[in-house]
Amino acid sequence: MSAEGLDCSSCGQHSSSLPDVDLVAAAEPERTLGAAFIDSRLAARIYQSLWRPLTFGLSSGFRKPSFAREAELVLTQLARHSGPWLDLACGPGALAERMLARHPEELVVASDLSSAMLQRAAARSRAFRVRADALNLPFADGAFGAVVNLAALDLYTDPERALRECLRVLKPGGAWLGSCFVWPERWLRWSRTPLLAPLFSESGSHGLTAAALCNLLRRVGFTAIEERAFGGYLLVWAEKPPISTG
Repeated sequence: MSAEGLDCSSCGQHSSSLPDVDLVAAAEPERTLGAAFIDSRLAARIYQSLWRPLTFGLSSGFRKPSFAREAELVLTQLARHSGPWLDLACGPGALAERMLARHPEELVVASDLSSAMLQRAAARSRAFRVRADALNLPFADGAFGAVVNLAALDLYTDPERALRECLRVLKPGGAWLGSCFVWPERWLRWSRTPLLAPLFSESGSHGLTAAALCNLLRRVGFTAIEERAFGGYLLVWAEKPPISTG
């Protein structure tokens, strides 16, 4: 497998197109109403132009950087790590395409659980597209030099398991480049009240404070954690420890 296409192991013929691959287990992961919406064709159509700017802005007090600025921050960090690269929870493929535009020699794998998002990504991105569950990544240990995982961690049913999977598929010294909406402690208390708990449960959002997120990364095994806050939106860089030569 290469950035230019695929070679068939049986006949040896080369294909210049990168197909979608569905590697989700037969039993679909349990989904909340929020997850069901994100998997819809409507969400895929409006995500980049409307949904992302509006909801991300509201959630961060409109202090979140623009998509272009955020992508540039990610690409700057990404350049420090060799490929292949995984764009996990890739959505409609906008970031994956920027990754390839900046580094056309690298293999970029764009992965999402949403079939609708991947179909949208097919129209704009040359990345190799894989439908996969972040809690059960279908990739070998140490397969990637970096995993980009923006605005998704707090929506997974088990954020810690997702991070452990990211750590597993990273090469030693590889990086997790992620982001997450973080909540003040008082919001967490409100979300657990009888009135609001059902709403937050169906939204699929797991409230995390900035401190809780960094502690979770350390518990999983990441080191060299750096963070940059934009209101309630946190960009985080963390590394898988390199193999000790001592």
